[in-house]
Order: sequence, then structure tokens, then C-alpha cells
Amino acid sequence: LSLIGYSVVLYHPVASLYEAALLVLVTVYIVPYLLAHERAKGLTVLSSLALLGSLSVIYAWGTYDLPQTVVGLVGASEASTTDTAMGMAVGTQVPYPLGFLVGTIVTQPVAWLGLLGAVLVLTELLGRRVSEPLAPAHVTLLLWMLLLFFGSRTPLTGFPQRFGRDVGIPLAILAALGFVTILRSLEARRKPQAVFMVSLVVLLTGSLVGLAAVESLRNSSAASLQLTTTPQIAAAGKWLKDHNTGGNIIVSPHANQVPSRMMLAMGHYSALQSFEPGQIMNPRDLPPTGPGPPWDVLWVVRHPDNQRTDRILSKYDVRYVVLYKSMPDRPTQDYWKLFEARSDLYRITFENDAVLIVARRET
Repeated sequence: LSLIGYSVVLYHPVASLYEAALLVLVTVYIVPYLLAHERAKGLTVLSSLALLGSLSVIYAWGTYDLPQTVVGLVGASEASTTDTAMGMAVGTQVPYPLGFLVGTIVTQPVAWLGLLGAVLVLTELLGRRVSEPLAPAHVTLLLWMLLLFFGSRTPLTGFPQRFGRDVGIPLAILAALGFVTILRSLEARRKPQAVFMVSLVVLLTGSLVGLAAVESLRNSSAASLQLTTTPQIAAAGKWLKDHNTGGNIIVSPHANQVPSRMMLAMGHYSALQSFEPGQIMNPRDLPPTGPGPPWDVLWVVRHPDNQRTDRILSKYDVRYVVLYKSMPDRPTQDYWKLFEARSDLYRITFENDAVLIVARRET
């Protein structure tokens, strides 16, 4: 339990958030009961949870600047970068509409069968028809589903859309329970009318699951609507990696931070992320450096022949300016044309149908 739970902290801070919330609930309703009725088992669970918390704190100590974060939360010091990031995230992401969450993010068969499974589990718990070892697991499963669902309905969690995507996990487990229960009820019925009704339910359920599976296979074999990179973009990233001798690059901003970050990652650079003006003025995911560098990046791609541009390129030791010409999932701004028109100031170092990379002539 400790090692598996601790590994979640390595994965993603959002997953760590709802893991921590779920474990707090589990600790409140399971540990006291076990300590009162099965002391040895209760001490084992409590020790595992304590070890999990200790390992998580050790990892988060440096990664999330935990001491400064705690001091900032109590108001005894300036906010840390983690506090700033949390402040930008909370309340800034719109939850998925319920009709989009059920049907697009979570398929309808999983949603409705999962709801059936939840009702069955709750009925078993209220009727005390569940053995003591299974009852905590059933309660945890229900709490897991409810935690993610309610987290997906409010922007105060900071990441309601991720909560909405992940609610499909406990729903799928409950959906399996609901589907198996329907199948078992078929063999338990002997009267023709009951067999007919249950068979009809099984047929409809199987059809829904089958149609959803066929639709998923069709979508997975087609081009993804969220495909962000192409072979041409990947070729530009490989060129940057092969010619990375230090310094930084500037990447033209386009409709969220993904195009900038993926090019930085492919080229093995880590600084100077780019954002559009609305993202800087209403920040949700700015880097710890604050808004200054993103504004500088935006200035450069809009003013390739300006004295301030010269100072910015020198200040950040910018070796290349990377300009998207086209992307598969979003429109692009034609910043590249401004640089192509100034061949007296910039030399083309790489170009294909999707990306133009230039360097200042004196560099």
C-alpha cells in the first residue's frame, strides 16, 4: 500500500490531490473501526498509511518546495511557486457540461451500468449483506466515485476536467458489477416472463456495450481530433535536439501552452515557454518565472526587427526562433511570415511545411 500509494505522487499532482482526499476519508472510517475490533490489522493499516505519508512528504519536500508552501499558507512568508500555481489553478477551469461528461468523456453504457452497480453496492451495504472484509472495500469504491464526480462539477478543485476524465475508472469497476449482476439474474429466473424480461435487458445492455466498443475502435483507428504533432513537427524537434549547443529557443505561441512545451521538450530545452495574451493576463498555468518572460517571447514573435527584440534575444541567449506554419488541431498565427520577410536579419536554419526555424544572422 505504501509503495503503490507513494508512486502516485511521482505521477501527477492532481492524482495526488484526490488520492490524499480519498485516503483521509478511508482513514476516518476504517482505521478507528479496525483499531477497536481487530487491533493487529488496524495497526498494520495505520502503519502503512503513515509510511505512505512519510514517503510522499519526502518526495514533495523539494519538488513542491513544501516548507515554503506551508509557511506561505499560514501567512508567515511570501507565497512559494507552488502556492502561486495553486492560486492560478483554483477556480479558473470550467467543468465539462454534464451532457458532455456523460456520453463523450465517459460513455453512456459505463455511466448507466456504473450507476446501477453503485445502487447495488449501496443496497448490499445498507442491507448488511456484505461480509466485514468486503464492506470497507465497497465503501471506498463508492467514496472514490463520489469524490471524483463532485470534484468534476466545481472549478474550486482547480482541475474539474481531469476529475471528470478520471471518474470513468471507478464507474467502469461498478459497471462491471452491474453487468455481471444482470447476467447472473438470467440464470436465476425460471418463469418464462421473467426470463424474457431479463433477456431483453441483457440484449439491450449488450447492444449498448457493443456499439460503444465499435465506436471506440472506429475513433481509435481514425486520426485523433487532439493530435498535436505531425512528422513535420517531429522533424523540427529532432533538428533542434541535434543542434542544441546551449542557450534557449523561442517558440511562437498558439492556443494554449502545448505547442510551445512540446517543441521545448523535443529539442531538450527547458525555458521560455510561450503563451497568448489572454493566457498571460488571465493566468492558469504560467511557469514559476511569472509573466515577464512570456511577454518578452510574445514581443519577439510580433516584432522581429526591433531594438527591444535585440535586447531580449541577448538577455535570454536565444539561439533559434521556432515558428509554426501549420498545426493539425488548431489554427496558427502567421508569425513566421514576419521573420521570412526579414532575410537581412534572420537566416533560415530549418524549414518544412509545418515549421520554420530561424537564427539571428550575427549568431
